[in-house]
Amino acid sequence: MLLVTGLAFLLRVQGLAYQSLWRDEVDSLRFAAQPLSELLRGFTAPGHNGPLYYLLLRPWLAAAGDSEFSLRFISLLAGVVAVPMVYRLGQGLVRGSGSAPAVASLLVAVSPYLVWYSQEGRMYAAAVVLVLGSLACLFSAAQSGGWRPWFGYVALTAAAFYTHILTALMIPVHLTVIALLPWPRAPKTAVRHAAALVALAILYIPLAMWQLPRLLDPGATGFAFVPLPQMLASMASTYVGGVAPSGVLLSELGLLALIGAALVFPRRDRLRVSFALAAWVSLPVVGLFLLTLRQPMYAARYLVFVLPGLLLLAGSGWRALALRLPTLSIVLVVLLAVSGLVGVGRQAAIPVKADLRSASRYVSSNMEGGDRVLFQIPYTSHGFEYYLRRAEAAEPNLPSRGAAMLYFPLAHGGVEPSWRIDGPFTNQGVSESEVDSLMVQRLGDARVVWFVASEVELWDERLLVQGWLFRHARITVRAEFAGVSVYRCELP
Repeated sequence: MLLVTGLAFLLRVQGLAYQSLWRDEVDSLRFAAQPLSELLRGFTAPGHNGPLYYLLLRPWLAAAGDSEFSLRFISLLAGVVAVPMVYRLGQGLVRGSGSAPAVASLLVAVSPYLVWYSQEGRMYAAAVVLVLGSLACLFSAAQSGGWRPWFGYVALTAAAFYTHILTALMIPVHLTVIALLPWPRAPKTAVRHAAALVALAILYIPLAMWQLPRLLDPGATGFAFVPLPQMLASMASTYVGGVAPSGVLLSELGLLALIGAALVFPRRDRLRVSFALAAWVSLPVVGLFLLTLRQPMYAARYLVFVLPGLLLLAGSGWRALALRLPTLSIVLVVLLAVSGLVGVGRQAAIPVKADLRSASRYVSSNMEGGDRVLFQIPYTSHGFEYYLRRAEAAEPNLPSRGAAMLYFPLAHGGVEPSWRIDGPFTNQGVSESEVDSLMVQRLGDARVVWFVASEVELWDERLLVQGWLFRHARITVRAEFAGVSVYRCELP
């Protein structure tokens, strides 16, 4: 396990700062930098899906700085800790066999998807660890019946809720696990379990107060509805191959074979374990799909906490298959491990996230006094300002036309710079004539505008703003970066 955990660390630390921060990661910095009163208000504010993560991130950034490496290192630690946690959890489930949890922990260590979110400055790796810790406490509480593990279960489960709201979909899994597995059925245990559920319901009230009105009267979420088969295909592809999957069908079939072996060939005393793990994998997926029928919100990363359960189920299947077809079981695990390493390598070599780092350097080093920057989507400006601020801090003697003149505060509530222009939102039937009026109004007397375009379809799927610029301005420079296009536009 030391070797496997060490491998997990090496895979996650290598290239930790290679990818540029994308808008959600910059949000982590922005929200953690808010005044403490506003940060605490996020625990009850509509739409906040990880307020506890930002609160815990705040002292870390104060101590370690807000570089890409520092921001992501917290996720790295969580991703590494998840490996021995999966092993320990597997030992509690699959008693009498260290090989099944060992295989599962190896697959967690080399999982491209788990490596990716161990290298992202968001709450997903922390949510995985909290879900694992919550289950470990639940198992301990069900076995011993003492108050201490029940308290740990409540604390970690509630912390998971406030780290990512969709971890609440694990509650049906907890109930299924308690019902399926042969725990001691002492009356005190049942009473304490009921008390724990009541405590969790009370702790969830601040979230429920804004979630229930949204479910009853749903509004636009920015997500398109995804049918269940498409959800499953998306999860299968990314969970096996990572965020840059390529030719993962054979690996998917190998994983499916191990899962099938766990459900078809288990020892009689482990059949319930296999079904408990299957509940871990399936119930949150079904729960999210039912929620999306009311309010679309699917993204594969939102359910990343089911992936360790999937890999534990594969480890259990490996053990069942090894007793019957040992050579095939070894081939399948080697296939999945090699596929995982290939996926990790592919992610490390391809700039998947929008490269705001390079785009901001390019614009700041080429623009002159009086130039404006038009952002489409406007949210891109937060990542832009992060890199401009870091460039000025690293090189305080930059020429006046460079990043030094473009500094503006990152923290919430900063003064908006006069050179920044937000592109208009056009996705709800805005006409070309309305876009024309909005552009004339927002550009004012600007003569040179740098147009920074990234994820434009979220704001302007018909490309009306870009079309307006191409018709009314002379494009003198065009530069392409991963996920970001930059145009220098000269207006008459």
